[in-house]
Amino acid sequence: MTDPVPYLGNLPRFTEPALCAEADPDMFFPEKGGTAHAPKAICRRCLARDECLAYALEHDVRDGVWGGTSPKERQRLRPAPRTPDRPGGDIRHGTEGGHKAHLRRGEKACAEAATAARNRRATA
Repeated sequence: MTDPVPYLGNLPRFTEPALCAEADPDMFFPEKGGTAHAPKAICRRCLARDECLAYALEHDVRDGVWGGTSPKERQRLRPAPRTPDRPGGDIRHGTEGGHKAHLRRGEKACAEAATAARNRRATA
C-alpha cells in the first residue's frame, strides 16, 4: 500500500464534508491488482468528488482513488506534457504517427508530420 500521509497534510477544505473522511483511508489505496470498486462507490455519492479530482490532477497525485478515479484513469485525463521545443507534447513530429496524433487531437498536423504522412502514402 502507498502511504497516503504525504497527500493528507496539504488537503484543501473540501475534504471536511467528503464521504471518504468517514471510511478507512487504506481502502482508497488498494494494493496493485486490488479492486477499487468500494472506494469508487463512495466517491460516486460524494458531494466533494469534483473538487477532489481537480486536486489530484492539479497536484499530479499518482496513486490511490481520488475523485472516483484510479491512477490510470487520471493519467488519461491529464493533458500531454508540452515543452517549448516540442509544443505538441508527446507527438512524434516528422512521422506518420505524429500526423495521426495531431488528427486524433483535432489539430491541424504540423508541416513535418504532414510531409511524413504524404511520403509514406507515396511509397505504400
